[in-house]
Amino acid sequence: AGLTGIKEGTSVNDNGLVAFVGQVAGGESIFVGSGPATLKNITPSYISSSRAFSLAINLNNDNKIVAQDRKAGAPPATHVRVWDANSTDSFTQIAFGGSSSTLYESVLSHPSINLSGQVVYSAFKKDGSSVLATQANEEGVPLATPLRPMIADDSRVVVRAGNQSTDPIRLYSYDLTSFETIADANIGFVALGRSPGVSADARIIAFYADLTAEGAENLNTNPGKGIFASIVKNDGSGRMIQRIAGLTGNGFLDPGETFEDTNGNGKFDAGEIDKGPFTDFDVNSRVNVNNAGSVVSIGVDATGKRGIYFSHLRGATLSLVSGQ
Repeated sequence: AGLTGIKEGTSVNDNGLVAFVGQVAGGESIFVGSGPATLKNITPSYISSSRAFSLAINLNNDNKIVAQDRKAGAPPATHVRVWDANSTDSFTQIAFGGSSSTLYESVLSHPSINLSGQVVYSAFKKDGSSVLATQANEEGVPLATPLRPMIADDSRVVVRAGNQSTDPIRLYSYDLTSFETIADANIGFVALGRSPGVSADARIIAFYADLTAEGAENLNTNPGKGIFASIVKNDGSGRMIQRIAGLTGNGFLDPGETFEDTNGNGKFDAGEIDKGPFTDFDVNSRVNVNNAGSVVSIGVDATGKRGIYFSHLRGATLSLVSGQ
C-alpha cells in the first residue's frame, strides 16, 4: 500500500472494516480494509503535499467515511466530505470553507456521521464566530471551538458545548434548536472531558468527568475523577448517572476495583486501600459506548502507560484491550 506512517484516529464499523489516514509518498490518503491483504487507498487522486486529512475520521456501517481535509492556500481550503469506502475518489461534499462564496471561513476537524449519513461538524463563519452545525442547520449554534461532536443513529448529537472543561455536555436535536443537558456544574461536575460518546440509540452517553463530594452524594456514587455514563431509565422517566471507573488509591471503592481487607470483615472500610488500574484518564480522547452498554476509554496506569480499557455498565471488571 506504500504506507510510510499512520495518523491517530482510526475508525471501525460493525462489518469489521477499518478506516484510517495513512501517510504515503507525496502526502496523505484515506485507507480502508479488514486486514493487510484487503487494504485499499480510496482517495489516491487527492494525495498532495499541500493537503492534510484531520486525525479523526468516522466510518459508519454503510461503509461511508466522514473526514475533514485542509489544502494550503491563501486562504486555505477546508472541506468536510463523506467518502464512499466501496469506491475510489468518490465523495459527497457536506461543507467547505476558504472561498468568498462560502458560508464558512473554515470547517474544522472531528466531524461525525451516523448510519443514515447525517453529519455533524464545527466551523468558523466569515464573521469570526465558531459554530456547531449540521446539514439541517448550516448556520449552526454558536459554541467555542474546538468541538468534538458525535451523532447517534437517531440523529441526536452529543457534544461538550464549548472549549472549557467547565462547559456542559448536551444532547442536541439534529436541527440544533433544542437540547437536553446531560452533565454540568449544577449536578456536581467540576470538569468534563472534551469527547463524550453516545450509543447508536442515544440511550447511553459516556464521558470523562470530575465529581464533587456533594454531587456524588446526590448521585449515590463516589466523588473524584473517572468515567461516567448517563442512561435513560427503564421506565422512561428520565436519566440516571452511573460511575464506570475511578482512580486507584483514592479511598473509594469504584467499579472494577479490589481492596486490601486489613480487618478481614469482607467489607471495604475507611482507611483500607482500594486498588484499580487507573492513576489518571485521557480527558481529550473519545469515550465510546454501544447499545449493549459496553464502554471503551483510555486510561493511564501506575507506570504512566496509556491503555485502552473495556468495561460494562453495572459490570464489576475492567479489561485492558491494548496498552503502550
